[in-house]
Amino acid sequence: MNRRGSPGGGSDDPNQLRISWGDDSRVPRQRTPVVESPPQEPLVQRLRWDFRESFPQPLPEAIDAGIIGDEDVEPENIRAIHQEQGRQLLATLRDISFIADARLRLFDPRTGKSPTSPEEKQRLQNQLLHETQRLELWWQTLIDTYAEAFGEEAADALGKAIRARKAGIEVVAESQSPRPNDIPNVQGSGQTAPPIAKPPHPGQEALKKLQDRRTSHPRTVSARFPVPKPLLAAVKAGHFGEDENGVIYPNAAEVRAITLRHSEKLIDLLEAIEQAALSCVRSEADRLREAFRAGIALYAEDFGKPAAEQLEAFVRRQVHLRASENGRGQHR
Repeated sequence: MNRRGSPGGGSDDPNQLRISWGDDSRVPRQRTPVVESPPQEPLVQRLRWDFRESFPQPLPEAIDAGIIGDEDVEPENIRAIHQEQGRQLLATLRDISFIADARLRLFDPRTGKSPTSPEEKQRLQNQLLHETQRLELWWQTLIDTYAEAFGEEAADALGKAIRARKAGIEVVAESQSPRPNDIPNVQGSGQTAPPIAKPPHPGQEALKKLQDRRTSHPRTVSARFPVPKPLLAAVKAGHFGEDENGVIYPNAAEVRAITLRHSEKLIDLLEAIEQAALSCVRSEADRLREAFRAGIALYAEDFGKPAAEQLEAFVRRQVHLRASENGRGQHR
């Protein structure tokens, strides 16, 4: 009788695959080669200036306008200005990140506690949204103020440098070689490290671009945060207050604070106008529009019509950006 599975009788099929169920230690194994990934280089943000050892120079028109004093153009003062500006920007960026985390996880930044009732949740969400908008407005105010003194290119680079440093990314000037820690120690060998080339002065080029832009677009109003010089007539009239020495002539920092407070009120008015228009309350919308025009006119009395037009453009841009972020689309 043939065995089941043995077609030709008791002998095994010579073509059958033999599997050893015993010790397989003698069976040679193919070793998988270990591929070592190349070491990753640390992230580096290369900019025209690193804002630690190399800095842009003030624009000539900023010096002429008194935004930057004659004594501030000294190298040590330029460094001090950038250190203070960078400190404020970095602190603002950290606050924005902290509030963003609070909005994501919905907790009160002051107490760390989460609301329980739906009313408390909605109230906290509104507060956090307002605080986010306030901080973003302050960030943009600092950037725009810096741009008035050092130009748009330098302001854009400074913003990138601060964001990179917050993320732990090293900032290196384009003219620099590797980081100082990576440069071999050549002391005693008679060799010295090559000096870091200073970036060219951007003032003349920036001034030419500004003049060309004004010539080609004479009616274009900048939407940048204004820090104008107060009108002499407004100063003499005591619009900015008086002290024991007489009338007060506000400096750039005081003008910045005045403009910031005024812009926040105007932004609130524009948003209220929009809400009244959506609610079809025409009389309220007209009243708010008149208040907005009066606010612009009041700023013009103290700082001039061009500054007031620039402030209005800045305020409308902020409202547009907030509307876009809140998903309400483009608004007129």
